[in-house]
Amino acid sequence: MRTGINIIVTASDRARLEALVAARGSPQKHVWRARIILLTDDGLGTVAIMAATGKSKSPTEN
Repeated sequence: MRTGINIIVTASDRARLEALVAARGSPQKHVWRARIILLTDDGLGTVAIMAATGKSKSPTEN
């Protein structure tokens, strides 16, 4: 993760994100984003998150 960027996930936030991931009717794009936040909060780095989610980094804008 970039230095200087911190994501703080409270216990209630984590519960809501985990419920979103577990719900079968959740839109897939919401599930992917929730998983990325949860994995980031677990301390995983960019490469590990990309491997776990099957997503790649967005290209940087100039």
